Amino acid sequence: METKREQEKKRKERFIIEKSRELFTTQGFEQTSMNEIVTRTSFTKRTLYKYFTNKEDLYFGVILDSYRNLWEKIVSKIDQGNTAIEKLELAVVSFQEFYKKEPTLLKLMSLTNQVNSETETPYKKKFYEFNNEMFEALGKIFSLGLVDKTIREDIDLKYTMSSFVFTITSFFNMLSLSGNSFLSYMEIDEDEFISYNLQQFLAMVKA
Repeated sequence: METKREQEKKRKERFIIEKSRELFTTQGFEQTSMNEIVTRTSFTKRTLYKYFTNKEDLYFGVILDSYRNLWEKIVSKIDQGNTAIEKLELAVVSFQEFYKKEPTLLKLMSLTNQVNSETETPYKKKFYEFNNEMFEALGKIFSLGLVDKTIREDIDLKYTMSSFVFTITSFFNMLSLSGNSFLSYMEIDEDEFISYNLQQFLAMVKA
């Protein structure tokens, strides 16, 4: 059972993450200073640095929290599927719903490589550990597909899974960055465009 001190630590950490996410998504990561986070949270810099080593570490704290929330929704969806392809279909639907609800947050999540400095920080390490957990879980779905025959047997499992994830995430990242202007110029309905492309992505692996 957690002590009151541990509960208070988690409460403060959560509060810092929430306020930082608000600033990062409205102003951008580069444009947000630690001084602004101090003002928004009403904590001192000393307090902030007790929880996060620097602004990059705080970014990964925000992103880790966002990915955990997204993954929780994805898992809830895929549990409703019976076959591997059904689970993948539900996973991409979850990603679509997340994009529709949090396009600005998704844009922030796409900056991982730009923020990713050579310095190892606690939350950067936690983020990549969680990233590996998500990949392992997706790998199990693809392995299931080879057993239940809903995913093509002529594929390299590792390469196909990586390509699938890369394609889906890149697609929604690009939509969050420039989708509105591009689709408006091309006179294409966004929902129809998303549905069409998701079907194409699934067709890559469907047996």
